[in-house]
Amino acid sequence: MYRRLTGSLYSAIQSNTAILKGERTPLNSNLDALVGFDFNSSSAFKDYFLPTVLVELTNQRQVQVNIPEFEPKSEVVFPERTGHAELLVYVMASCLKYNTAVVDDYFLVPMTNNASKIPATVWTSIVLPESHFVLVSAKMMYYNNDKFTVKNYINSKAMNPSTILLAKHT
Repeated sequence: MYRRLTGSLYSAIQSNTAILKGERTPLNSNLDALVGFDFNSSSAFKDYFLPTVLVELTNQRQVQVNIPEFEPKSEVVFPERTGHAELLVYVMASCLKYNTAVVDDYFLVPMTNNASKIPATVWTSIVLPESHFVLVSAKMMYYNNDKFTVKNYINSKAMNPSTILLAKHT
């Protein structure tokens, strides 16, 4: 995954031909080519979560996420013998300098495989700092309930649907 991601990032940065090669960075390049990158090549996010998630970086440097109303029974693929899932949307912003803190925010949409409808969700992140690389990802986290440990997550190396929803700079 690391090699595929760095290759995709490098290709996106190299596509910025208006700037000399040695001066191109994620902070001055169009990174739209990263949108749709699946972290796990054997479980594409779009094959497990069918609704379209709309994401934008607002002029106020906030990420706004819109998820339409959906029905988990027909629009989310649940692994066998798994009745619960959470959609995690994670926002990360970095100035890409060594030893500096990452600014992050996230939200979860819980669901069960027998739920009739999950209402539409509109979520807005905290205000992100200027001159930062912003990456928004989504991941389906599947689990079964247990009376002792509450949630037993079953995601694995083979089945871990997660993708990049947005890659921009503030």
